[in-house]
Amino acid sequence: MFEGRWQVAEEMRWFSLILCLLPIHAHADFWVNVVKSEEGDSYFVDVNSILRIGNIQSYLEKTNYHKPTKYGDLSTLGTHKINCDTKEYQIAVISFYKEIDNKGEQTSTIYPKDQSWKPILPNTIYASLMRFVCKR
Repeated sequence: MFEGRWQVAEEMRWFSLILCLLPIHAHADFWVNVVKSEEGDSYFVDVNSILRIGNIQSYLEKTNYHKPTKYGDLSTLGTHKINCDTKEYQIAVISFYKEIDNKGEQTSTIYPKDQSWKPILPNTIYASLMRFVCKR
């Protein structure tokens, strides 16, 4: 009875370890523009980075901002996870860049302390990203 649960837990442990060891800059990128916000920010997914373990999809996401953030950044690159069954997400790491398409100076990298799963609300950017990623 517990054997299947242990196996999933073991797979998730290895999955998390692999994510931490992979460099944030992926191999051959194939970016697809998935959604654009009302403010004009564009959200991309690298389809070559999508990795499924069970119901969890991990992927690289790039955001190009319509105008600079309050810190002067124009883009981000991050590793995200979506649970396609529970409709929740996590952000593993995000790096910020001074120019669009993750060019120019990398200004900072954040590893969020709160790694709890957050719900994906309908009609949001994450809802669009979930639909795209979970189909793959």
